[in-house]
Amino acid sequence: MITSRLLVILISLILISHGLPLELGGVGRRRALVGGVGRRRALVVGLFVVAWPTQGLAAASSTSTPAPSKPPQVVIGSDDPKFNQFKAKLLTLPLLLDELQICVFQEKFDEVKTFPKRIREYIPLLVQFIDYTTTGPGRLNLGDGVHGVKGLTEADLALINTSLGASLRYEVGKMFASVERMSRAADQADGEEVCNAFGVVLLHTDRFLKAGGLYPFYASRVSNEIFYKGLEKDLVFEQDGQAGKKSKLNLKDLVLVVKGENMGRTGTLVAEVGDKGNKIVKLDSLGRFMGPVREVIVVDGDSIKRRVGEQPPDQVFMKASTTKAKQRKRSL
Repeated sequence: MITSRLLVILISLILISHGLPLELGGVGRRRALVGGVGRRRALVVGLFVVAWPTQGLAAASSTSTPAPSKPPQVVIGSDDPKFNQFKAKLLTLPLLLDELQICVFQEKFDEVKTFPKRIREYIPLLVQFIDYTTTGPGRLNLGDGVHGVKGLTEADLALINTSLGASLRYEVGKMFASVERMSRAADQADGEEVCNAFGVVLLHTDRFLKAGGLYPFYASRVSNEIFYKGLEKDLVFEQDGQAGKKSKLNLKDLVLVVKGENMGRTGTLVAEVGDKGNKIVKLDSLGRFMGPVREVIVVDGDSIKRRVGEQPPDQVFMKASTTKAKQRKRSL
C-alpha cells in the first residue's frame, strides 16, 4: 500500500523529471543548494524534505501516524567518486549540443547529419549511469555513510529507485527519438523541422540532467515575479501591433521571459511544440558556477517576447568566437 508520504515522493520525482517546478517544504520554501559536499544526494534531500509532513500540518491520511516534532535525519556523506566520474563525462553532452546548435541555426545540414552518430556514442554511458544510480552501488540505501538516508524503509527506497530508473530511461528514449527526427529533417533540408527537433533534444537532455542529479546546483524554485512587482513596465521588449495584433515570434529569436517563475530571464527560442503554441526556450547562463548547463524550459507563447535593440548573438556563438580567438592567439 502506498502511503501519502511516499506518494508525494513519487509525484515530486515526476515533477523534476518533467522539468516542472518543485517547492520544498510545507511552511516556507526550503532550499537545497549544493556545495562541495553531498552533491550526489542533493536531489534526494529535496525529495525527502518535501515528502515529510512539517510540524503543525495535518497528516494526509487519518490512518497515518502523527507528524513528528522534527523531520527525520537525512545523512549526506561525501561525494561518490564514481558518480562524479559519470557526471564529468555526461556534462560534455551539453557542450556537444552547443556545437550542434551552431550548425542548426546556420542551417548547415550536412554538418547536422554528422551529429546523431556522435550523440549515440553516449548511449553506453547513459545506460551505465542509469544502472549504477538505480540498481547498482549508487542507488539509495538505508543506513549511514555516503548513500545513507534515515527515515525511509527499504520498500520506499526500492520504489524510488525504480521510479527514478523509469524516468531516466523515458527521457533518454525521447531524446534519441528527437535525434532521429532531426536527422530525417536534415535529409530533407527542412530548417524549421530541424530546429524544432533539436529543441526537443535539448529539452529531454535537460530533464535527464535534472532527474539524475547532474545539475551543477539544485534549489527550490522561487518565482522571479516577486522581484518585478511594480516594475513590469520597465521591461523592454517588442510590443504587440495595433488592434491587438500580436508580434509573431520566430525560431532562433532572442527572447525575454515577461511572466512566470523565470520572469526577467533572457534566452533563445529553439522550438515550438504541440498545438497550443507552447515554446521551448534555452535560457542564458546564470554564470560560471552553472558550468556548461543552460536550463531549457517550456512556456506558453504569451510568456515570452522578442528582445529589442542591439543584442549579442546567442551565447553558443559568443563562446565559439572566444574559443577561436584564443586558438589564434596561441598560434601566434
